[in-house]
Amino acid sequence: MSQLVPDGRNGVATRGESRSWRVGFGATLALAMGISPVVLYSLNVLSPFVISDLGLSRTAFGSLASLSFAVAIPCSYFGGRAVDRIGGRRLLFGLVVTAIISVLLVARADAFGWLVGAAAVAGLSQSMANPVTNHLVSAFVRRGHQGMLMGVKQSGVQMSQFATGIALPPLALLIGWRGAMTALLVPAFGALALAGRFVPPDAANREAVPRGSSGAGRAVAWWLCGYLFLVGVAIQAANAYLPLYAFEVLGLPAALAGSLAGIVGGVGVVSRLGWGWVGGRSPDPGRLLTALAVAATVAFAAIAAAGSIGGVPLLIVGVAGYAATAAAANVVVMLAVVQTAPRGTTGRATGILAIGLFSGFACGPVAFGALVDATGSYRLGWILAAAFCAASAVAAAGWRRSVQAAPTVAG
Repeated sequence: MSQLVPDGRNGVATRGESRSWRVGFGATLALAMGISPVVLYSLNVLSPFVISDLGLSRTAFGSLASLSFAVAIPCSYFGGRAVDRIGGRRLLFGLVVTAIISVLLVARADAFGWLVGAAAVAGLSQSMANPVTNHLVSAFVRRGHQGMLMGVKQSGVQMSQFATGIALPPLALLIGWRGAMTALLVPAFGALALAGRFVPPDAANREAVPRGSSGAGRAVAWWLCGYLFLVGVAIQAANAYLPLYAFEVLGLPAALAGSLAGIVGGVGVVSRLGWGWVGGRSPDPGRLLTALAVAATVAFAAIAAAGSIGGVPLLIVGVAGYAATAAAANVVVMLAVVQTAPRGTTGRATGILAIGLFSGFACGPVAFGALVDATGSYRLGWILAAAFCAASAVAAAGWRRSVQAAPTVAG
C-alpha cells in the first residue's frame, strides 16, 4: 500500500493515485454503510418468521425501527464531534463492532427484550456511519475523486437492503431465522478486514480546526439538516407504505406489490452512483439539490394520482422517479458537506445532518400511517409527502445563500 502523505496545498491527506487503493477504500466505506442498518433491514425481511416465533404484535415489531432511529438522533451529534477528535479509523472499527453486537443480540433473541437491545445498539451503529465515512473521504480523497466515491459509499445502504431481501428469506427456510441472522457476521468481519487493509491510521489525517470555523460550519450544516429532515419524512413514508398502497388501492397481487421495493433499491443504487459522479463535477451542488427536490415533488404527485387516474403505469413512473431523486439525494447532500465544511469539522457537520435524516425517518412512517387511519385514504399522505419535498427545495436555496454569504466556510 502506498505511503500516505499530507498534501501541503490544501491540508488534505492524500496518497498516490493508486486505482487499486481507491477501489478497496470505496468498497470498505460502502460495506460499512451497508453494515450499519443491516439489522433493521434483516428484521424487516424476516418479519414473518420473527413475529410468529416470538409472538409479537405488529405495533411492537414496528416500534423497533422507531426506537433505533430515536437512539441514532442524539448519538449522531455526539458521534460527529467524536470522529473529528478521535479519528475515523478507530470509529470505523467501532461502527462495525456495534453492528456485530446488534446482529448477535437478534440471533440470540428468545424474547422481545433482546430485539429492543439490538435495535438500540443498531441505532448507535447507524449514527456513526455517515460522520465516520464522510470524515474519511474528506481526509484521504482528493476533491476531484470525491464525487464518484461518495456515490459508491452511499449506495452501500441500498446494496444492503437488496442483498438482505434476496438472501435471508431462503436462508431462514434452510437454517432458521436465527441462523440467517448469524450469517451476517461474514460480511461484518469482512468489513473489519478491509478497514484494517485500506483505511490509513488516524494520526495521518488529524487536522487542526481553525478558530471560529466550527460555528460557521454548523450554521451552514443546519440548512442541509432541514433538507434531509423534509426528504427523510417522505422517504420512510414511501418505504413503509408503497407496497401496501399498491396492494390495497391499485389491486396489485401481494408479490408484485412487494416487488416495488426492488425497484426502489435497484434504481436507488444506480442513481446514487450517477448523482455522485454528477455532484463531484458540479460547481453548484445547491442548485442540484433544488432540482432533485422539485423532481421528487413531481414523483410523489404521480404516486398520489396513480390511485385515481393513472393506475399502475403511473405508479411505476412515480416510484422510479422517487427512487432516482428523493431516495438518492443523500449522496449529493453528503458530498456538499464534505466539500464545504471547514477543515477538521466534517464529522460534526455530518452529525448535524444525520439528526435531520433520522428525525425524518422516525416521523415519516408513524405520521403517514396515522393519517391513512384517520382519513381512510392514502391520497392526502402522498400529497403531503410531495409538499415536504417542495419545502426541501427552500432549504436547499437557504443553504446556497449561507455558503455564498460565508465564503470562508467553503472548501
